[in-house]
Amino acid sequence: MLLGGIDGDELIRRHREFSEVSIPNAKIKRVSFLQKKAYYVAASVTILLLIGGGILIHFGRNSVRPALSKEVELAMDQSRKLGKQEASVKVLGADSIAAVTGANESILEKFSESRKIMTDTTKEYWITLDDGTVVHLNNDTYLIYPENTKVRTREVILDGEAYFMVAKDQNRSFIVHTRYGDITAHGTEFNVSTREEQETTEVVLVEGSVSVAQPGGVEMHIDPGQKATIGKVISIEDVDVAQYVAWNLGKFSFQDWPLRRIMKVIAKWYGCTVSFSEDSLGNPLLSGNFDRYEDLSTTIESLEIVTGLQFDVNDGNITIRK
Repeated sequence: MLLGGIDGDELIRRHREFSEVSIPNAKIKRVSFLQKKAYYVAASVTILLLIGGGILIHFGRNSVRPALSKEVELAMDQSRKLGKQEASVKVLGADSIAAVTGANESILEKFSESRKIMTDTTKEYWITLDDGTVVHLNNDTYLIYPENTKVRTREVILDGEAYFMVAKDQNRSFIVHTRYGDITAHGTEFNVSTREEQETTEVVLVEGSVSVAQPGGVEMHIDPGQKATIGKVISIEDVDVAQYVAWNLGKFSFQDWPLRRIMKVIAKWYGCTVSFSEDSLGNPLLSGNFDRYEDLSTTIESLEIVTGLQFDVNDGNITIRK
């Protein structure tokens, strides 16, 4: 399995020049993906992917890469410049994957040799798979992919939120496994949000065609502009995809969200804590957009204007009062 570091500007221009790192049993050394040198590392090491980096996952080169919009390229560039684009990679065995994901044996067989790429609560990361698929991992998210180069399926395991721009491949579907269900696609764009605490997987289809299924269940197709929620049952509804696409383009977007929910997202992204002097102050419903890459003070100023409330910021703590 080969991994490669991609300079952020090169990734934006969609060049494919990768540094190579081989992973036999050898001594642990720190790996910088900004240097074109090879190192041997042990299977247990966690590798930090530095700002502007990328991963090459060996899924084959027979697919058609999706074109990235100028908005996506701009978001990638802003994220890299602000130090938001960063993740770590850890080698996993099947036992570890089963404990983390609850995946069944048929899935685990394909992930017996795998890697887990993780973002923390204030970071995000774009991954370019070598079939051309681009995956944008939101903050506090992980993606697991098979390391075994003999596995020719295009399958990943996700927890958190990710935006998928899937390369077209007439011979192989692209499958996203989650704790609550699976998403199967060919060439398409869709957003997936799945966290253990929410006990569901939400799939919003932007374009193309995907199917969703509970583990071992019957597939159900959804159309562009629809959201499927996979839980004890599967429900499908029409939605405005704009708010689900927005974060992939560097925006916070919300429609009739209570202030409490908005502040939870903002606190996580900026790495701060939020409290209300009165619990009821978190109830007002708001709609709007914020630049994801603005500094915290600018975002707070906008919220003060919209809500008429006072936001006191002190050493990473935000107190909201009348």
